[in-house]
Amino acid sequence: MNFVENAVIDGSVVGADIKDPTSLQFGPDGRLYVAERSGELTAFTVEQLPDGTWTATAAEILTLADGSAAVQSILNHEDDGTPKYAETERLVTGIVVSGTAENPVLYVTSSDPRQTKSADTNLDTNSGVLTKLTWTGTEWEAVDLIRGLPRSEETHAPNGMALDEDTGLLYMAVGGFTNNGAPSQQFTYIAEYALAGTVLEIDLNALDALPVQTDADGGQFGARDYVYDMPTLDDPNIANDGVREDANGMDVDGPWGGNDGLNQAILPADAPMRIYADGFRNNYDLVLGPDGKLYTVDNGSNGNLGGDPVVVDGEATNTPNNGGTGAGEPLFLIEDGGYYGHPNPIRSNQDQSWTALDFDGNPDASLAVNTVDDISALVPEGLRSRTAI
Repeated sequence: MNFVENAVIDGSVVGADIKDPTSLQFGPDGRLYVAERSGELTAFTVEQLPDGTWTATAAEILTLADGSAAVQSILNHEDDGTPKYAETERLVTGIVVSGTAENPVLYVTSSDPRQTKSADTNLDTNSGVLTKLTWTGTEWEAVDLIRGLPRSEETHAPNGMALDEDTGLLYMAVGGFTNNGAPSQQFTYIAEYALAGTVLEIDLNALDALPVQTDADGGQFGARDYVYDMPTLDDPNIANDGVREDANGMDVDGPWGGNDGLNQAILPADAPMRIYADGFRNNYDLVLGPDGKLYTVDNGSNGNLGGDPVVVDGEATNTPNNGGTGAGEPLFLIEDGGYYGHPNPIRSNQDQSWTALDFDGNPDASLAVNTVDDISALVPEGLRSRTAI
């Protein structure tokens, strides 16, 4: 990453207004790539002025050959997996720029654009997507490398990334779902998902070896290419009818709709990724130093917005707890296999019961099945996972 002091971008001069920027990085072509919270991506040509400040002299909003937005055109869904055409943006919180000066490549994390605080907007908690954008020399091409990553009902999402160019490994920060580990009203009484609060190590070479597929309904306006869909639990609310799930409970119509955890993503043994480290509340970005060391700053918890997991018979549970104390914003040196303090009951107690709760903290009566005695029993038949879920 290149850092510029006193950077100045005058959007009105170059025809691009920047609102709520979330991530930026200089590319190998010398341009400054900027992501916005709404999902818009802009590449600025910049030059340094005699007084040492910088100004933008040109701007390109990244669009595909058909004119659609590079990332915003991903189709959003409700948390039960039904399409949500009315949501036309994507929450983008991380970009990494790679490639060459002639053919820059962007890796982008995005998710459901809806934001909530002490409310349930029914956003898709499986909406996290890793997208690869490539400049071919004449146009931008998009392929969604991974679909179905966890996205909290608050604003914690698949966030910043760091790329090891030598190994082809991409490290992604994935935010947690709770304040201090237990479901609470502020965080819509949702529990931590199995892959939440982690740093994922993604093998880009393994993804490149997989075939590119086309989802006819993957975009707001039609088809979109993708590579890998996260397998999800065999949600008892979804019939194994060959439309949404096959006979064994594997999704056949995309991984969308976490359904308050009953359809959350799982990590199979052959996945092109692994959990590199966990125990993060909302690690927003990552830095990979020249010595190969990986760092993050975690966003600490807040007082009275959610407490620690309730422990029963020595095991952590997903019992609601609305207490909680605040914590600082620690800087972590991340080590392979490390745990950094934010609890996730479903990873420590994988065969516990699971209840989908409504906004009042009661079992969600809108679901035909809102409670299962053993959530690990929902792993689809024949799917060997690295963890039970």
